[in-house]
Amino acid sequence: MLYKRWAVLAAVLVIASMVLTACPSGAPSTPEKEIVKETVVVTKEVVKEVVKEVVVTPTPAPVTFNSPDPKTMVVATIGDPETLDPALNYETAGANIIQNVYETLIYYKKGDATSFVPQLATDWKVSDDGKTYTFTIRKGVKFHNGDELTPEDVAYSFQRGLLQGGPDSPQWLLTEPFFGVGTYDIADLIDPDLEGDPEGLQAADPEKLQSVCQQVKDAIVADNENWTVTFHLAQPWGPFLATIAQGWGSVMDKDWVIKNGGWDGDCATWAKYYGVT
Repeated sequence: MLYKRWAVLAAVLVIASMVLTACPSGAPSTPEKEIVKETVVVTKEVVKEVVKEVVVTPTPAPVTFNSPDPKTMVVATIGDPETLDPALNYETAGANIIQNVYETLIYYKKGDATSFVPQLATDWKVSDDGKTYTFTIRKGVKFHNGDELTPEDVAYSFQRGLLQGGPDSPQWLLTEPFFGVGTYDIADLIDPDLEGDPEGLQAADPEKLQSVCQQVKDAIVADNENWTVTFHLAQPWGPFLATIAQGWGSVMDKDWVIKNGGWDGDCATWAKYYGVT
């Protein structure tokens, strides 16, 4: 019996040693896992859809306008012309007509109010001191009645305007450059108190009246042989060209004006035409 017990114990020890030999000391019971990180870059293209709304308007059919009275033209305006005398007119209703009937020596250049283009004058020159303007008058121009334009017509038109004067006219725009700053009417050259007083002016000293008229004629001189008109100013006047380009710078037919009751060109009679209304 004792022998069997020792045999069993020996067998158990043999088996135990075999187990310990197969399992190394300190080894993990489960294997480690290796983690590998990988970065993936994803590029995404964004496509935006734009929707435009287009409105298509059909081309309208042509409209035919038939006037009930094709022989009559109706014009909307702020008022009626007060006068059609270029030397006296000082409002826009009359100017609209005058500028479509008469012409000036020069006119404003389109798009540039500081530049001018020739009209009844072909060219002009200004003296170095800025006090003398000489215009060459265009040849071959005829008035509506068939009379031919001459330098005399140009000079007469400006002379008549100045002598006709009056507080209701635009002539003060010309008396200052011709006769000095502060001269607002031709009557000022005789007596400022006579401004706007036709009867008083006519009763003034005849010699003074004659002298003033001659002063006007000396300031505006026509040369029919060389086809020029020369303006002599009292001082340089920057806006002179812009002034004579307006309606009151219109050139009239001297013979026609005289036949229709205007100043006859005689220095002995000009006071009778002063301050007309």
